Amino acid sequence: MYCADPVETYYPKWNKVLSQRLFNINEQLIFGLPIVDNCEFKVAFILAPLLASAVGYTLTVLEIMQVYTYAVPWFIPFGLKGLMGTGGDLVTALCELLIAILVIVIYAIPTRRYMAKAKEL
Repeated sequence: MYCADPVETYYPKWNKVLSQRLFNINEQLIFGLPIVDNCEFKVAFILAPLLASAVGYTLTVLEIMQVYTYAVPWFIPFGLKGLMGTGGDLVTALCELLIAILVIVIYAIPTRRYMAKAKEL
């Protein structure tokens, strides 16, 4: 199986795309870094959306988070999207931020390994 390894070519791009990630523009990270073909990110790439969806669904079923009643554009940052989509429910915005933190924690270990490897080269 192919695993992308030329870390030194992707390391300079890392800091440029993090601000775009805030507005849900992920293409440069997913295909440019690459996360898709990188063995170090495979588990996180599959696990993060599954856990985020499961936590969001569970919190909605338990009625901790409200269901979105307004259509919100895809590029609105997380947290603010929950606030706008529910008509101002702060609990939903907070839960959305906590789910984002969960995803960041899931990606933290492979990202540290990747950055350490990039600095070695």
